[in-house]
Amino acid sequence: MEASTRKTAQKIVLDMGSTLLEAIAHLSDAALWSIALNIATTDKIALADALLAQLREETDALMRLKGRGHTLPALDSLPVPVV
Repeated sequence: MEASTRKTAQKIVLDMGSTLLEAIAHLSDAALWSIALNIATTDKIALADALLAQLREETDALMRLKGRGHTLPALDSLPVPVV
């Protein structure tokens, strides 16, 4: 996957605070094809699943804090993992 496509996808998810499916809806057909063609091996699928599971855990933890009345950190202060 091109670095610019990956950065665009990450930025959409972070900026919109949206679900993965909502973020995918904003990608161009070319970007979606690039993603589909590059995540074809079992190892890459397993890695993507693990990263999504980690993202869900971190999101759930933030939402629990928000539910208890805590203020969430600004998006630009959160670390963006390098994959």
